[in-house]
Amino acid sequence: MTILKGKIAHWEPTVVALINKNGQLEISNKGKHSFVVDTGFAGDIAVPHTMLPRLNARFLGYNEFVLATQKRIRLPVFQGWVKVKAMQVEVEMIPGDELIGMKFLEKVGSQLIVDYKKATVKLIG
Repeated sequence: MTILKGKIAHWEPTVVALINKNGQLEISNKGKHSFVVDTGFAGDIAVPHTMLPRLNARFLGYNEFVLATQKRIRLPVFQGWVKVKAMQVEVEMIPGDELIGMKFLEKVGSQLIVDYKKATVKLIG
């Protein structure tokens, strides 16, 4: 079963999302926010800091993260929910670029297919 579908934009696999009436990030083809599926991001979800106040997210504290450059940074971490089809997935969110990470992908699916010839991305469960 296909859980997520997206496209390749500027050489990056992307899916779109919206903020629903419950303050949840909802991955949907009706969304206006483009999220990069980032296999180098080990976390759940990163969202722009301007989006966080619109999400029904609870502050958990600060954690240290190691960037691809090996630089260590401390960021606030928030607990929230992401809706994908009929699933409600509890996630940790950090402020940053619009990213979907490996931890989230593991929670909702088992096979990520990035097809550059068809310019599509799919997560199959």
